[in-house]
Amino acid sequence: MKWRLLISRFLLLLLAAALLSAVLEGAFRLVRVFRPPRAVRDELLGWRSNGPVLREMAGMRADGVRYRIRYETAANGFRFWEQDRQAKHRLLVIGDSFTEAYQVSNEKTYFARLRDMLGDEWALFAYGMGGYGTLQECLVLEKFWDEIKPDLVIWQWCSNDLWNNTYALDSRTSDNFNVVPRPYLEGDAVRVRCPHSVPVLSRHSDLWQYSVSRAARAWFSGHTSPWDTARTNQLEFVQAMEVSDRI
Repeated sequence: MKWRLLISRFLLLLLAAALLSAVLEGAFRLVRVFRPPRAVRDELLGWRSNGPVLREMAGMRADGVRYRIRYETAANGFRFWEQDRQAKHRLLVIGDSFTEAYQVSNEKTYFARLRDMLGDEWALFAYGMGGYGTLQECLVLEKFWDEIKPDLVIWQWCSNDLWNNTYALDSRTSDNFNVVPRPYLEGDAVRVRCPHSVPVLSRHSDLWQYSVSRAARAWFSGHTSPWDTARTNQLEFVQAMEVSDRI
């Protein structure tokens, strides 16, 4: 009888934990209805820029001076989508968090300043998403290429794109700890895999994605960098270079 009592208490504890998790997940999603997130899940890309989103907030420079930020995206997640602009040429800029440029207003982004320098003959299309690797950017490029028909493409690159492009390195990094599934080019096929965390929760729980990723980044802060991980296995580093070149 004693073991039955223990089992029943254990099951009740599991049920209570499940109910609490469901309530917290529902509350978290409700908050996001009124404050749309910058990124939402995507079956192929893993996550994508949300839109339309408009946020007005305060930022702080390295010298402590505060400034105002007006972050805005179009319905398709682009920071700039000048499809209706009557222009002779079209400029497409694509990249990761540097191009998402969440810390600055639209008109102060590097690509907006470039468009202003180029003049009225150019229409601007710009898409960036924090944490993106080269393959995700390539997939976005392919999706919108025929619609935009750009005359010039600026493809912004960052050093972390290298390990983001292979599961072997991405799954062992502590920097930019990613719990959301990401596509990888493996052979001739694109395969979506989860580099960290529990795949089921990472695919379906907004609260899990938000809390675990931030907790992990705080925990691993100052620990071994992805470059140190890559140097310990030169073969995987070379493979990451080869995959990046193929993309």
